[in-house]
Amino acid sequence: MKILLLGGTSEARALAPQLLSEGHQVISSLAGRVDSPLLPDGEVRIGGFGGVSGLASYLRQNQIELVIDATHPFAEQISANAVLACEQTKTQLVRRQRPSWIQRPDSTNWTWVSDHDEAFRACLASGAKSILLTVGRQPLPHYLDLDAEKVIARVADLGRVSGLPTHWKVIEDRGPFTIEKELKLFSDKQIKLLVTKDSGSAKTAAKLDAAAKLGVQVIMVARSILPDLARPN
Repeated sequence: MKILLLGGTSEARALAPQLLSEGHQVISSLAGRVDSPLLPDGEVRIGGFGGVSGLASYLRQNQIELVIDATHPFAEQISANAVLACEQTKTQLVRRQRPSWIQRPDSTNWTWVSDHDEAFRACLASGAKSILLTVGRQPLPHYLDLDAEKVIARVADLGRVSGLPTHWKVIEDRGPFTIEKELKLFSDKQIKLLVTKDSGSAKTAAKLDAAAKLGVQVIMVARSILPDLARPN
């Protein structure tokens, strides 16, 4: 079977060799937002498709029989496009998404927000003077007007992001992170507020364990509701 595997996530990278070993032809598609991505086994394409019509054309031209959406839970646009493109082309679509962190027992202690603008307002309302942002690089502009004395932004790859406030500290680091490493970061930087999003990744969950252990406030950006999967005739 010829499969298009969407996503540069660790789950997608683990799935690619498994599918190859079963005799499938796999094309992994990465968005190209990270300058030095970790590449999966097999054939890889990097970059966008050009919206729904572009993805539908790609599926037809390459005779894709199955699309597996293993993208990041916050890659809402490509997930929505995949549903529509697969409906148009009558291509089977399967979604592999990480479980939400809402299942954690400490999730009831967090401040849940619907988007980054609401998260920014919650930061201001908290009065925290030392904030750790682990929201990825693209949402950082939403937080530029934070009035905290210390803002630390941890990203896997800062890329071409510029214009960040001079008092911010940027840490470029890629998980997995250990609880010991997170506790040290929180303690050394005297973090009082963690702002993150519900990615659900086990590789980055240690920050939540550290926050719970140290009594650090957590603002959590919730996932959007994705469209139902395509059901080709």
